[in-house]
Amino acid sequence: MVSKLRRSFFLCAVLSPSWAHARVVERVVAVVGDQPVLLSDVRERGRAVLGRLAAAQLPEAQRAASEGQILHEALQRVVDERLMSLAAEQAHLAVTEQEVDNALKYRATASHVSLVELLAEAKKQGLSEDDYRAELRRQLLEGKLVQLRLGKRVRVSDEDARAAYGRFVREMSVEPVVDVGLIALRVKADISDSDKDKRLKQAEELSASANMGGDFCKMAAEFSDDTETKTTCGSRGPQPLSAFAGELKDRLAALKIGEVTPAFVLGDALVILKLRDKPSVPAFEAVKEQMIERAYSESMEKQRKAWLGELRRETYVDVRM
Repeated sequence: MVSKLRRSFFLCAVLSPSWAHARVVERVVAVVGDQPVLLSDVRERGRAVLGRLAAAQLPEAQRAASEGQILHEALQRVVDERLMSLAAEQAHLAVTEQEVDNALKYRATASHVSLVELLAEAKKQGLSEDDYRAELRRQLLEGKLVQLRLGKRVRVSDEDARAAYGRFVREMSVEPVVDVGLIALRVKADISDSDKDKRLKQAEELSASANMGGDFCKMAAEFSDDTETKTTCGSRGPQPLSAFAGELKDRLAALKIGEVTPAFVLGDALVILKLRDKPSVPAFEAVKEQMIERAYSESMEKQRKAWLGELRRETYVDVRM
């Protein structure tokens, strides 16, 4: 129905004399099947990133180049999503509101926050509740399609896991790898200012104690709200420095082994980081399960790209931007 209305809109724009001298306010930047993709669709898809770009106040030339790249990437996502939407229609797949509700609850639980806090954090990133639900719907639909179309294509052997381990070892030798201890004190959005001050004071005291040689592992186990790392000295294991971003990466890059950061705000938590001993390369058997998961993810992503290529060859796609 939507695609028919859009086609009618464009026919009216072309055929009606009253449009002859009107200013063009829309632009078709791609066609997928018989569905036009409007520039406004692409801008909406990249709205959150474009908003952050606008706030950065870059020089005009740099801003224009960055905006063009953002729109190009957003357009590719929209085209892929339209292709998967068509494939879902052909396979009679859909995502219900209940499934979206369940996914929201699961994400909140996994992040150890309330649903209100989860949506508030999404809003900080430029996503309204409707935007966030739409994104979840897309992810759930893609998950169903991938499982239906690609599930039988992906098989991971011990050899695949060893190959993934080989790539992991090479990465550790090429780029800096860090083992980071973390203490996270979650600060709920609805607590009073006095309680926030108490939380900040507690974080500052923990940081000071750790810098004076206090037992970081014991503090992480006793005080950290990051349940995944309470029993591992706050560590998620060795990771390449490139896996981190923004302020987190900058702070880690400035640390020396054994040093601890002052408490700082990250998302909805006060965070303290410690750069642990330089990690050694673990034996394959010690990380075999992680390598199996890595090999599976890499194979699935390869199959996903190949499948999208098949969809593009089977469907009329005309990209005009």
